Amino acid sequence: MFWRSGEVNFRSLFFRSDSPQGVSFLFFWVWLTDSRFLVLRFSCFLFTFPGDSSIARWIFNLILFKNCSLPKHMKRLVILAFLIVGLFANPLYAGAFLFACSGCLADKESLGNSIQRAASDGIGKFHMGREIAKVMGHEGIDWLERDTRENEEAPSRGIAALDLKPDDVVADVGAGSGYHTFRMAPLVPKGRVVAVDIQPEMIAFLEARAKELGHANVQPHLGSIDGVRLPAESIDLALMVDAYHEFSHPAEMLQSLMSALRPGGRIVLLEYRAEDPNVPIKPLHKMSEAQIRKEFEAAGFVWKKTHDFLPWQHLVVFEKPRD
Repeated sequence: MFWRSGEVNFRSLFFRSDSPQGVSFLFFWVWLTDSRFLVLRFSCFLFTFPGDSSIARWIFNLILFKNCSLPKHMKRLVILAFLIVGLFANPLYAGAFLFACSGCLADKESLGNSIQRAASDGIGKFHMGREIAKVMGHEGIDWLERDTRENEEAPSRGIAALDLKPDDVVADVGAGSGYHTFRMAPLVPKGRVVAVDIQPEMIAFLEARAKELGHANVQPHLGSIDGVRLPAESIDLALMVDAYHEFSHPAEMLQSLMSALRPGGRIVLLEYRAEDPNVPIKPLHKMSEAQIRKEFEAAGFVWKKTHDFLPWQHLVVFEKPRD
């Protein structure tokens, strides 16, 4: 009995697979803790206790199914078939199965992504163990252009380390106010700097500033959350300054940059050092060198070197393979 002398029989609630309340609570617990598949595996053990073990078989098959290599459309068909059978067998089981299926159909390109409860400065989406930070909008232009930035971050030293050639085509990805864009433009007189941003307000600011400063080789360019929207093999270098940690689709963005770079082209990342607690930046707006390398090498880039001569930031250089 689920109720016994006016009190809840918790053994029935937790350990009986033929208790609808127990199944409901299990899946509520899964949702609450966001430890879905760990809990599901544990539930398989629980459901081997005496009683109806059909849910154990459903969940176990689901776990195996998640790890199989079937194409995504085939997975959808199999889930649909299981759901139809489940509706005839027991609607509760079918509902539990459908709930457990959420997240099982992620694309291979999205592996490593998950959605969890957001930190105060995060968006709740995780990539390869890192929570993605909230975007600093165009309202932060004054902070980007602050007078103390050279003393705090030494951006002139970072730009000098890029070793730009006069005819290089550089993409400043997440250009923002163009702080680095307009300092690189004079260094590529025969090339150009493509200032990529996803905010129309930033693009308007960049266009006005380029006209004001007379930089004809600065090209403001509206990108998207999952790509730079540049032609294939059209740039020599991609620079991202304190921006990558805010990209909501980091894997897709890196794929886009891989396409846009010429063979042997470089991608340079400046990020506040997560290893240094003295860097006065919010934790989600920092990255460790190990995390940077994990994500970029997984995308196919080859690590070349890391500079730590800047006061607050890593300067990490990767290269697109030549073959």
